[in-house]
Amino acid sequence: MLDREEYKLTPVIVEDDEPVAKFMAATQYEVKKAVETILTDKNKIDDTFYKTIDSNIEFGISRTISDKLYHLPKLLSHPELIWQEGTTSYIIKSSTPDSAGHTITLEHRLQASSHEEAEKIAAIVADRLRGVLHKIHMAAWKLANELRQFTFTCQMTELMRLCYPDREARFQNQEKIEFYEHLRSLENTKMIYSRKKTTAKEGKHTIESIEIRLIEIHNKIGEKEEYPQTITLSVFNAPALQNEKLAFVGARFKNTTLKLHAEVISLAAWLQARKAQHNEGNKSILVEEDYLIRVAGLEKTAKKNKSMARKRLQEKLLRCAEQGIILSPIEKQGANILIRYQ
Repeated sequence: MLDREEYKLTPVIVEDDEPVAKFMAATQYEVKKAVETILTDKNKIDDTFYKTIDSNIEFGISRTISDKLYHLPKLLSHPELIWQEGTTSYIIKSSTPDSAGHTITLEHRLQASSHEEAEKIAAIVADRLRGVLHKIHMAAWKLANELRQFTFTCQMTELMRLCYPDREARFQNQEKIEFYEHLRSLENTKMIYSRKKTTAKEGKHTIESIEIRLIEIHNKIGEKEEYPQTITLSVFNAPALQNEKLAFVGARFKNTTLKLHAEVISLAAWLQARKAQHNEGNKSILVEEDYLIRVAGLEKTAKKNKSMARKRLQEKLLRCAEQGIILSPIEKQGANILIRYQ
């Protein structure tokens, strides 16, 4: 990781072409200053964020984020595809109320040449949001924790290594291109939190909406157009969300979560987000098996073969237990499953 002092951009000098060299030097200097402006004290993660987090084995995600992503399985169950008339833009959109009666909306923008193509892309995006995109989002938060910055600059391969911690071989160009496409897809995904407010004096009802982008890419530097080598991104817009009650409270996620295959990530993240919403003394929860099947992305399997969905759910829960996210054995109690935590 390059800190501010080490982050030096060397201009590309073109022989016998001094104007081009000066232009490149000036441009890269402006980029460097822009990056340094982004990396301000406002984006530092304060020690209080880690109050309940053991940094040796865990990383934190703002409760403002994790409490919204907790609803992701429900939001991805039956999303709506909306065409932006007169354009090639479509929006995947889905809304659900939270426990307080406020509305959480998921939006993802995509480009397609036809409605049929948009439907195919939307299905792929939904699967990725349950899996690889969710994992990359968690890896970005893990790196933000290590650097103590909500906005940071890193080598893109640093993020890739966090997503694939057991990988020893070097990443190939095609893998880097695909990973960057996933990052851009995350940037096109946002959560909108809407709540009704009443003014004390006039008694008027208004609706306040807060937009939360899963990541924001500010700058990228690389030798190829297809992917960057160095990237500056934000996982959390601290100034915009500073008045949210749980914005700077970290929900605990095990480092070992990132060892799990992408197909298990949705379940592992949900289990830990649920735990963060309970008191520390509460070591177990009882969850409907059918809802856990949805969380685990096994709804289609359940429609075809319920017993197979139950078997695969148990397998995914056991993988979570192997990584210390929950405790085994996994017990079924009627139509519910008992989940125990350390």
